[in-house]
Amino acid sequence: MPNHVTNRITFEGQEERILAMLEAVKSDKYGRGSIDFNKLIPRPSELDIEAGSSTDAGLKAYKGFVEVYKLKGKVKKKELLTIPEEKEKIFLGMRKDIRQKDWELGRAAYRNLLKYGAPTWYEWGIKNWGTNYNANGYQEGKDYSGCKELRFDTAWSAPHPILKKLSQMYPDIAIMHEWADEDFGMNCGRRKYLEGEIIEQYTPNGGREAKEFTAKVKEIDLQDYGLVLNEEGTDYVHLPQTEEGMGGMTQ
Repeated sequence: MPNHVTNRITFEGQEERILAMLEAVKSDKYGRGSIDFNKLIPRPSELDIEAGSSTDAGLKAYKGFVEVYKLKGKVKKKELLTIPEEKEKIFLGMRKDIRQKDWELGRAAYRNLLKYGAPTWYEWGIKNWGTNYNANGYQEGKDYSGCKELRFDTAWSAPHPILKKLSQMYPDIAIMHEWADEDFGMNCGRRKYLEGEIIEQYTPNGGREAKEFTAKVKEIDLQDYGLVLNEEGTDYVHLPQTEEGMGGMTQ
């Protein structure tokens, strides 16, 4: 499971423009108050193939086939996207170890690399969204339409390219992005965008500062997580677990 990063986006500008923006970027499933990264940087449908060992094995095999195919002379990119099937059959006839499923995934992944610079949705997301998955953390049936800010989770990192694109599309709206990793005090910060550029930036300096910033973004009480200030007041430490806190397991 990935670490989840909490993202909080607030806006400054004309209310009608902000509402229009929220309407334009909303997830069709959850409605206004949510966000779908595809509304900002669309992911090509060809990338929606399995990401994993089968694709990796197939891609390695297909790259080997392409190197053999190139021996005939200079080959243009367009030709590599449409290599005749009979050429593949000759190669596969000599490579009985390659599974058909792996081969088909590898072919698709190779063509994706040529066209989009990434073999599957996973790598493309990291490169173009800053995170491999779309925004998540929304609840089924919950009405987000009254929200004038955006709150969502991402995997491993904050979607900085998405925020830059949003600011480029709505240059008259100041956009404040705060994010914080579930690993308290790590991977957190704030950026303010205007006209597609970062105009302010803040990165907590670790220790107490970073943990308090994380608590603010996540809207939680550090004590609820068993964290209290140390004697020097420089950082938070975990409360020692007592026998009572262990649910009476110790006799």
